[in-house]
Amino acid sequence: MLHALAIRAMVAVNPEIFALTTEADNANKVRMSVKQIVYISIENTYPFCTDINLLEKFYKFGLCVTKIVHVKNNQFGYSSSVPDSIERDDLSPIGVKLVAEVNHIGIVLGGSRAHDETVKDMIRLSKTPIFCLIPLAKPFTSNHVTLMTRC
Repeated sequence: MLHALAIRAMVAVNPEIFALTTEADNANKVRMSVKQIVYISIENTYPFCTDINLLEKFYKFGLCVTKIVHVKNNQFGYSSSVPDSIERDDLSPIGVKLVAEVNHIGIVLGGSRAHDETVKDMIRLSKTPIFCLIPLAKPFTSNHVTLMTRC
């Protein structure tokens, strides 16, 4: 929550440079101005522990994008960065609930860095498109980054 407050403070102190954006329509308006679009996102849902209700609180602070995993596995899903050390590779039962809650609230779900099977589960379960941002990282790393890197 502190990071969200810090982002909001940065925008408030520099309103001529930044605009906090939580909706696509607003982003288009900001893009046409000289300001930079600022989205609040969470790169890894691990800090939620098992309390997916925290998503609603973060959403009220401006969270609009979240990725289930980053470079390590967590209680929700599995990362592509550690494929040889996992017992499972799909969404966990609480990860399935997280996808439903993200869809219900209206947060964009990110699949970058998730294991292929985790991403497939996200696509199968999500009522909205999955956001995968890191397809260009593959040439710079030996890690498998995302399902999209093999497309």
